[in-house]
Amino acid sequence: MKKKITSLICIMLLTLIAVRVTAKETINWMVVDWPPLMILEGDDKGKGLADVFLTLYQQNLPQYKHHNMMMNFARYWHGAKNGEPICNLLTLKNQGREDYMHFSIPAAMTLPNSIIMKQENIAKLGNPKSYSLAKLMVDKQFIGILESGRSYSQQIDVLLNEHQASSNLIRGVNSARQLIQMLELGRIEYIIEYPYIADYLRSQYTKQTQQFGSIGIDEIPPYYLTYVACPKTDWGKNVIDSVNQMLLKIRPTPEYRAANERWYVYPREIELIRHVYKTELLDSR
Repeated sequence: MKKKITSLICIMLLTLIAVRVTAKETINWMVVDWPPLMILEGDDKGKGLADVFLTLYQQNLPQYKHHNMMMNFARYWHGAKNGEPICNLLTLKNQGREDYMHFSIPAAMTLPNSIIMKQENIAKLGNPKSYSLAKLMVDKQFIGILESGRSYSQQIDVLLNEHQASSNLIRGVNSARQLIQMLELGRIEYIIEYPYIADYLRSQYTKQTQQFGSIGIDEIPPYYLTYVACPKTDWGKNVIDSVNQMLLKIRPTPEYRAANERWYVYPREIELIRHVYKTELLDSR
């Protein structure tokens, strides 16, 4: 009888050990409703730029379970500072965030806010690939509108404040979609927006009778590298180590390069993305 009980206990212990060994840890991923970066509903659901990266990461990290958590950025960064086990797949690195986050090797790139205009107005400027926003803001032949209360990046915000008194830019309580529609109708000459967001909104909410173009802004970098980030905990460090190995494997693939180009349509952006992909992603660790 004692032998049977002992054998049963041994079997139970071995079972528990096996469960622990085979149980997968879970990576919680932040998702946010921000088309076309992430598209959570409608015909394009799951086809956003970040949606494609998220699918690739989850497919290539089979040693983990994956759980998507919808939240806004304010909620995410508050939780990250408190060490909550949630990762962000497309984030910018800065010194302040490095105090409480682990970052992967470069994962992707994003182009910053650009000047969006009709092609006919870009021609008036000489068809530049990049142009001084400070100069454009005081050119009286062009009128632009910005979203009220929105930050356009630290560098652009400083520039806007410095030239506010003489600027042709006004602030309005308009959505990005409304500004795109005003641009198409010729009520304004330019807006400042992420190129892929501007083009997505144009394709969804205008008649597409006018061809828009994108001009880089002289005063800011032409691109930013993005990273996977997890809280600065032992758990976060382990996840980032796994993510780095995964990125080294999938970054050279045609599928991954295509994901970086997703939703970009302007030739200037495609050319720059392909250059950055080759020099910053394929050749970096």
